Amino acid sequence: MKIARVVFLSVVIAVMLMACGQKTRKAQKLLTQKYAGEYGYGSDPDSGAIGFVSVYPESDSTVLFYLDLCKGAPSYNLGNIYGRLVLKSDSTIYNYSEYENCKLKLSFYDDRLIINEVDSDCFFNGVSAGGTYQKTSDSTDKYFIGTADDTTYFSATSLKKWEKDQ
Repeated sequence: MKIARVVFLSVVIAVMLMACGQKTRKAQKLLTQKYAGEYGYGSDPDSGAIGFVSVYPESDSTVLFYLDLCKGAPSYNLGNIYGRLVLKSDSTIYNYSEYENCKLKLSFYDDRLIINEVDSDCFFNGVSAGGTYQKTSDSTDKYFIGTADDTTYFSATSLKKWEKDQ
């Protein structure tokens, strides 16, 4: 009987330790959490171009992002991209699959994101993504609101579905 009790207690303790370990792993921050937040430049489309980027950590090596741009007055032309970045360092190249010659270099720094257009056929009518985007928030937004006032949840919307719906 004592042996059965010892075995039973050993199993209970092992299960409890495993459960605690699982909770600890889930609570750990992703390595890409440092990139999470909102970035932007410009504040008034009547005065010039404005841009906004929302970054959502997806895994230890990937983030999802939404880039929203407006050329400003007088045309107010718009451009946007919802995509995935694979990050092996603080900089990466993004190839937008919708357009053959659309490559953006994104470089993250402590308080800003710099986007350079490697190939500039990403947008039409003078809309440009290139520039320095200041970090305005460290919060991890779970969704973004697109140009058609539609709410898109990062964790629930595949890139293909989003592109199809646009």
